[in-house]
Amino acid sequence: MNSFKFENYKISEKSKPFFVAEVGINFNGSIELAKKTIIAAKKAGADSVKFQYYKTEDFISNRKIHLFYKNKGKRIKINQFELFKKNELSFKQLSELKQFCDKSKINFHVTPTNVRAIDELMEIGVKIIKNGSDFLTHTNILKKISKHKLPVIISTGMSKDKEISYALSFFKKYNKNNLIVLHCTSNYPTEIKDANVKRLKNIKNKYKCLVGFSDHTTNNLSAIFSRYYGAVWFEKHFTLNKKLSGPDHNFSADEKEFNNYIRDVNNVEKLLGSGKIDFEKKEALSRKNFGISCVSKREIKKGEILKYSDLDFKRPGYGIKPYQVNKILGKKTKKKLYKDDIILIKNIEK
Repeated sequence: MNSFKFENYKISEKSKPFFVAEVGINFNGSIELAKKTIIAAKKAGADSVKFQYYKTEDFISNRKIHLFYKNKGKRIKINQFELFKKNELSFKQLSELKQFCDKSKINFHVTPTNVRAIDELMEIGVKIIKNGSDFLTHTNILKKISKHKLPVIISTGMSKDKEISYALSFFKKYNKNNLIVLHCTSNYPTEIKDANVKRLKNIKNKYKCLVGFSDHTTNNLSAIFSRYYGAVWFEKHFTLNKKLSGPDHNFSADEKEFNNYIRDVNNVEKLLGSGKIDFEKKEALSRKNFGISCVSKREIKKGEILKYSDLDFKRPGYGIKPYQVNKILGKKTKKKLYKDDIILIKNIEK
């Protein structure tokens, strides 16, 4: 059985799911806001917080491109390059956040966007590393990550099958089992009709790996079904306040929503149960009170031979079941039975 191990964590299909609060750029360029967000994520029950370590020039070539998002019901236009430049983290700030997470007893991991960043993440002591969907097939980054031999999270938004195969080929030699492949739909937010959570099943079966869900929906239903299809890792955008300015706050989960998210995903195992074909233990009283038993349809004298026409079937259910009537038909009663008496084996001659 595949397992994903780092520090005191061992994640497998039989373990509890792991929850990541994706802070991303939701700290709005403020380290103090980032720290407050980390504390809120910890309170919400997150196992880890995730940030992005990038240089804007690494992934934006056209500095004139704008993006649009909604805030407080209004459509906002913002320069994409300027937005990401504002939310860049320096190495010093990254180290500060790592130390803050250590003190707060919550895991800290990061998505890098260049080779140098990967080395710097090793320097500050990260225990896992994630490769984002946009850099899924970036050969140099994949080579560098595989060189460090850390547990790896691979996100697969916007990707084709052959692109996932290419990315995973870099990790087969040293940690085929110590990686998790995330299903992701790179729409922000993702509508239910585009969630395609059944893709998890196909990824899991084809690549024989642990799978997770990078969730950009605004509901918990997709995550619930993702757990059903085997997801062990759940990543969801997180914000201190959904009303803050910025493109991701509106569809991100706040502390209360994230806590409910964790609760709903963890309830899947309870919901599915053991699958055993039998009544549940807590149904025993209902079975007794609401089930039906064989009862006397009329007054029956001691020593009479029971015929089917003497029987009726009514509540409660602690007597002989209707399908067991052959045990008593044609046999004599040991005592007088009144109308609607429950017929018990002990009152019938052998």
